[in-house]
Amino acid sequence: SKICLEIDKILREHKQDFTMDEIVEKDLDWMHEPFIQEDQINTFFGMGSSGKTMLSLYFASLAAENGIKTLFIDYENDGSSTKSKLRKMSTYANNIIYFESEQIPVFEQVDKIRAAIKKHDIKLLIVDSASLASGDSTSDEKAALRLFAGLKMLKTTTILIAHQRKNDGDKNPIGSIQYENQARNVWNFEAQRDNYHDGVLHVSC
Repeated sequence: SKICLEIDKILREHKQDFTMDEIVEKDLDWMHEPFIQEDQINTFFGMGSSGKTMLSLYFASLAAENGIKTLFIDYENDGSSTKSKLRKMSTYANNIIYFESEQIPVFEQVDKIRAAIKKHDIKLLIVDSASLASGDSTSDEKAALRLFAGLKMLKTTTILIAHQRKNDGDKNPIGSIQYENQARNVWNFEAQRDNYHDGVLHVSC
């Protein structure tokens, strides 16, 4: 009973109302202009193999060179494949922390992710990918909103990787429109292999 009373008191006294004088204005800042806006959710989406994860890790490696640490939450692959990609991109890979999602939706492990952010002094978060991180059907609007609520609670610069609808004429992230509406900065990636060089991938943004 005492614990319940204490929790109730904390919830009642938690400040959620602010006068305009108490609010500090922030200028628009970029971690990597124009792709990553600081303190916002940046959505990268595209068809399979369009370079979404590769570019996200590349931006993380550029940030790592400047001492900025990234937390990579992986729902798609495993730590070994991520390390292999990073090894080819950067010598600063130790500034990129791998977080095994264990297929648990982001909203259900906000506290654990927040603890990792604090422990490693994380400034950039990458979530790969949105549909699996929501824990439900991509068309479920409530699941999408729960995902974004969880990401906003983490209060850090975020790259959310999302797949694209298979209908090529519909240039939107797959599923609920919230995957686009709730993000501040949205990029659609398309990729094509070079006709003459196997090791070259052309990406349009």
